[in-house]
Amino acid sequence: MITNSESGKLTRARAARSLSLLTAMGAISIGGTAAAQSTLDEIIVSAQKRDQSIQDLGIAVTAFSGEEIERLGFNTSTDIAAMTPGVHLAGSIGGQFTTFSIRGVTQNDFLDHTEAPNAVYVDEGYIASMQGQSFALFDLERVEILKGPQGTLFGRNATGGLVHYISRKPTDMAEASFAATYGRFNQLRLEGGIGGPLADGVTARIAFLHNQHDPIYTNLVPGADDIWNDNTTAARGHLSFDLSDNVNLLLTVHGGRSRMGTAPYKSRQTIAVVNEDGLIVNSILASPSETRECIGPGGINFDCGNDLTGTPDGFTLVRPVPGGDFFGFRDEDPGSLFIAQDSAYDDLNWVRTHGGTANLGWSMGAYDLTLVTDAKRLSKEFYLDADASPLPYLNTFQQAENESFSQEVRLSYAGDELRWVAGAYYLHIDAEVPGTGFILPPDNQAPTVVAFGLQGFAFSDQYRLKTNSYSAFAQGEYDVTSDLTMVVGGRLTREQKSFDYRSDIFVGVDRVFDETAIFAAQARGYECRLGYTLFTGKVALEYRLEDDALLYASLNRGVKAGGFNAPFGGGAAITDDVIPYESEQLNSLEIGFKSELLDRTMRLNGALYFYDYKDYQAFKLIGLTTQVVNADARYYGGELELLTQPMDGLTLATSASYIKTKVKDIDFLGVIADREAAFTPEWQLTGLVRYEFPFAVGRLALQADGHYKSSFYYSLSN
Repeated sequence: MITNSESGKLTRARAARSLSLLTAMGAISIGGTAAAQSTLDEIIVSAQKRDQSIQDLGIAVTAFSGEEIERLGFNTSTDIAAMTPGVHLAGSIGGQFTTFSIRGVTQNDFLDHTEAPNAVYVDEGYIASMQGQSFALFDLERVEILKGPQGTLFGRNATGGLVHYISRKPTDMAEASFAATYGRFNQLRLEGGIGGPLADGVTARIAFLHNQHDPIYTNLVPGADDIWNDNTTAARGHLSFDLSDNVNLLLTVHGGRSRMGTAPYKSRQTIAVVNEDGLIVNSILASPSETRECIGPGGINFDCGNDLTGTPDGFTLVRPVPGGDFFGFRDEDPGSLFIAQDSAYDDLNWVRTHGGTANLGWSMGAYDLTLVTDAKRLSKEFYLDADASPLPYLNTFQQAENESFSQEVRLSYAGDELRWVAGAYYLHIDAEVPGTGFILPPDNQAPTVVAFGLQGFAFSDQYRLKTNSYSAFAQGEYDVTSDLTMVVGGRLTREQKSFDYRSDIFVGVDRVFDETAIFAAQARGYECRLGYTLFTGKVALEYRLEDDALLYASLNRGVKAGGFNAPFGGGAAITDDVIPYESEQLNSLEIGFKSELLDRTMRLNGALYFYDYKDYQAFKLIGLTTQVVNADARYYGGELELLTQPMDGLTLATSASYIKTKVKDIDFLGVIADREAAFTPEWQLTGLVRYEFPFAVGRLALQADGHYKSSFYYSLSN
């Protein structure tokens, strides 16, 4: 039986797919823009720390312009996964937590001290909190998605890839924009921006966003709130100073806050399948008439130790309700917009962020010096009805604060045959969790809870992880001939981490965790200090067949430092020796091509890759126990993107990706077997048709687009 938090992910993922199809009613050019002309526009990206055409890069990159993002209706940072081959989403805790999966590389550990293997940046500033990777999109210039290890040029080592959001900057021309949307459930979305010159050599731009809508799920439990609502406000400001003809200072500040109910999740009733030894080998949806506790060999009723229908000395081997869960609840219509949750709140959950970036650029002929200073802070508090039922059995809560500071200094050189970038990077992260755990409400009627007097109990974990990372890096490109270029790069990192953890028991707790909770006892404590020396590198060859075709082959090594488990609720099954886990290393072999055909009216790009993954940091969720373990893995796959404009105004675009994964020797409840990576569909397909033509005083566009993702597993247990 999968837990309610696991089963909630099923509904959340389906909802995300449905919503992305409904909202993707704009325009996209995968690798190009939907211009009303037959020749494809050039796409400029900064994936290698300098401006280049996307067709001149020997790496797999997908880019969306700000206009494309608006046409597609992308409203949040994770929406880009819908139309990017090889990119998917991962999530946990009933959909309250969402992060990227790039070519099967992901980390769905939902605890707030864990970093993702796919780095996310905004204007060169790293987002250290995985919760912070999901944010509202507004006033963007473009977004770039880089696939494969990115450990040489970008500050934070990323084994899977990275996503870089680049906001619109001030210009010398006065400009302003405003957009308003009104939709179902009283949605009101307002966004705009204004910018231009303030004085000689001084320009500015400010932008804002406000989005709100009423709850979408109607709660059938009297007195409980409806959920899946939103109230988000965010703003960003840029101030640019031309200190001289070749020196510019750009200052950026940003902030936002969201107050909302929980995201959409519902309970799905399941039943475990066990082998002769009583070990769980599968989990399937329970039929409406199912009365067995678990399915044993030959279909017999099997005792899985989850009997909740009797007293401690008189359990009954039967489900409390046919087709229901062990709490005695069955959702009669799991596909509807109705829920039945006793602990539901429409405004109790919140997230607040703020920060700033200073970017100093000094151009000295063939040399450029860049200094980037960035600071961010994220605070949050989440509550969830974990059993997703009208019965008061189990609530969970998460409180977290995450602060980060980074400083990068880099010098670049661009000559006729040689180009290089070198520099140093420092990152400090302070991830503090003042409280996270689960609550047994005071009106809990579970027989075991009543029998042992556990009503009003809470397990609260408090922990803090401090990270200091120092690195030096360099990457160079040398034109061996006019057609052949060699790329070599590397980064050496020294990382230090300190971890302090304790789990406490509280009594007198209501349905939320607040100052009324009374400390009863410390269940567990743990402290550790570790250091890591890491090396990442890249060797690549790029060969130009002609002006409009590029072949490339690359070897990349990505590394992510080790970390620490924070056993949920004390996690008695997690011993001290497995609280730390080791660093992971991903060695990637990739070959690809980029081409423009038929007088630059067609663009065709493709790549094949093989990943040798050592000590992959694999996440397991067994009941309420969370654990990251190291396991070796092998991935291979490929991607293909096609864009064409066969006639003025007509754009056709399609993409496809395939991946096969194997994570070796995963122990799940005593069964050791190879597993497929979670949140990794084998096939992803996208398609778009857009026709744009003159109409009245402007232009009118008709468009159809969509995407398909094949089935995938929601957890490593498969």
